[in-house]
Amino acid sequence: MGRGANNIYPFRTGEIVRVLLLRQRNDIPLPAGLASILVERVFDGLTMILLLILAAVIGGIPDYLQYVLWMAVAVFGLALVFVYGLVLWPTQIQKWSTWLIAHLSPRRFRLRLYGIVERFIFGFVSIRSPRTVTIVLVCSITVWTLETISYRLLMNAFGFGVNLHHLLLMSGAANLGTALPSGPGNLGTFDAPAILVLTAVGISQNTAVSYQAVLHAVLWCTETFSGLWFMWRSGLRKADLDRTLEEGVRVGERLSG
Repeated sequence: MGRGANNIYPFRTGEIVRVLLLRQRNDIPLPAGLASILVERVFDGLTMILLLILAAVIGGIPDYLQYVLWMAVAVFGLALVFVYGLVLWPTQIQKWSTWLIAHLSPRRFRLRLYGIVERFIFGFVSIRSPRTVTIVLVCSITVWTLETISYRLLMNAFGFGVNLHHLLLMSGAANLGTALPSGPGNLGTFDAPAILVLTAVGISQNTAVSYQAVLHAVLWCTETFSGLWFMWRSGLRKADLDRTLEEGVRVGERLSG
């Protein structure tokens, strides 16, 4: 339902809906839900980096993607270190965080920041196993590999094809773009990088735009209607999601206030 909600609400607020629904319906603490989102997003980004690195090994990385690749490696690499640090050394991370808050934050915010950090670190209790985290990474790689294969299959309907090198470039660039804040359904941030890669490898712009529009529509419909089906099975309505999102806004206001 989270990805379906992302297709309805802007700026990936479907993630907030998912976390709050997990708390409401499965009694999963908010910090644990946030931790699961963080791990999932970090590993999604790492999978895209692996696709681009594999493309580089096969045929190199074009100049227009090199900066993107190195930035992604830096951001998601640091995030991976952070995640494994929380899993392996939560007590030490909490001590460092407490020291930083005590020395760098205004006194009136310290108690609130201590609570936020403690709850966030507590959220990783549910995944406090390197083996579990590694399994999540393997699952992420598997899912994105299957989705990349679906990109190639759809190309057959448009009468063109690309080699493995170009397919990996397209998939990695397009899905890294979805890490950016965007409108509902990652409109634009998913499409522009894919079209850029396709036109750069010799596909006409009209064909690339048409293909990407259909691909995006297929993915949007699959995710959204799957989410709606699960909502129906769970007895949820869109009004329930709206109220859940409003609750998330109130929680954020309390934390920031």
